[in-house]
Amino acid sequence: MLVKIPEAPDDLVQQLKLATGMATASKAFLAAARSHEPLLAQVEALTAEVQSLKERLERSNEVIGSARAAAVSLLGSVGPGRKAPASLKDLGDWFDSQASLDLHPKPAADWESFAEVVRDINDDGSLVKGRDPGSS
Repeated sequence: MLVKIPEAPDDLVQQLKLATGMATASKAFLAAARSHEPLLAQVEALTAEVQSLKERLERSNEVIGSARAAAVSLLGSVGPGRKAPASLKDLGDWFDSQASLDLHPKPAADWESFAEVVRDINDDGSLVKGRDPGSS
């Protein structure tokens, strides 16, 4: 069957021949027509993925905004005479310098004192009832 497309611009025919690897215009048009459906499905899948990534980015930006607000609130507790951190590195250094913010407890000096602490903790992480922590 002969299909003639007299209004097809020469540059379009050349582009299709290059893109499809076909030697003739009719084979190039046929190859382009055959690839239309799979390419359309691919575009739809990629569009859905982009939308999903946009939503994920929006949620991440909300988390970052909340973290910034929490950091500002925390920095608001800087006492008089203390300099507030100007960058994230400074913030980390500031946390490290705060003796009153013991966020990382020191390890036990020896196994005996470690055993005293562990003895007062149940398997589920709760304290043993009826005994003061550290008592025998």
